[in-house]
Amino acid sequence: MIQLILDFLSGRVKNLWLGSIFFVFIAINWQPLMYLFLADKDLTIRFNYFDKETDLYTLLLCPILVGFALSVAKLFITLFHIKVCWWVTSQINAANIKEDTVKKYMVKQGEGWMNSDLAGWEVRMKKKK
Repeated sequence: MIQLILDFLSGRVKNLWLGSIFFVFIAINWQPLMYLFLADKDLTIRFNYFDKETDLYTLLLCPILVGFALSVAKLFITLFHIKVCWWVTSQINAANIKEDTVKKYMVKQGEGWMNSDLAGWEVRMKKKK
């Protein structure tokens, strides 16, 4: 039963929107939650402390608004990261293409030089005979 609940919660936390809202909820209400679950006081005292320290804003509105903002920011950051990676890859590919072109040009020049040198060598060998 506990494993079923943990599996359900883990699936919800992996969701971008709900995970952000849950993270902000824990970040804002960590002290009242810690006191509620870990204090050695009477249960009514813990509930009274939790009720005194939290309100509609800290329990609902702020986690939803900030969680939504974090989710949207993460989407834009991911888009920016993809654009930067694409630009870097295109720059590397352009440099590789340019380098390959220069190498091919140099090889062609070298082949022409070698061919003319070999032709000159053949002529000199024929003259010696």
